[in-house]
Amino acid sequence: MGALQPLREVPWPPEGTQFDKGWQNALVAFGSAEFKPGDIIPMAWFFEHFRVKDPASRQTIGEFQEQQFKFMGEMDRFQKALAEDYDLVLQNVRGEGYRIVPPHEQTDFAMDRVQREFSKAISRAHMRLTHVRLAELSDDQRRQNADAQAKLAAFRSQGRKALA
Repeated sequence: MGALQPLREVPWPPEGTQFDKGWQNALVAFGSAEFKPGDIIPMAWFFEHFRVKDPASRQTIGEFQEQQFKFMGEMDRFQKALAEDYDLVLQNVRGEGYRIVPPHEQTDFAMDRVQREFSKAISRAHMRLTHVRLAELSDDQRRQNADAQAKLAAFRSQGRKALA
């Protein structure tokens, strides 16, 4: 099996230039690479194509944070473009890179992710709604909080049924 082919034409930069955005460079490089579903793309590949410094070469906390935010932004946009142009998703493999999720695993991968993210979001909302200084609220505000807690409980129940 050769290189993965995009579903839509991926625009190339003009001769002798690069895209301004690292994710665009990475997408073009991905199109000409020999990656296959199941392969792990090493972190060094992303650092190079996103034009982000490797964490080991970042010298200050500020530089580390700046480069980390840049990497996260480039990765977010790259993953969106990879999904749209190749119908592929990536799975983080801690300490190694990102694995190209094979198509036969994508549905389970997506559903596992949404269940985890849904549970986290519901838990955070529950914590924020239940840990309120009720004594400092008016009757209307307490009623509004109780209504919000009831709505969240219903949403949690419906969400669990839908994801089961």
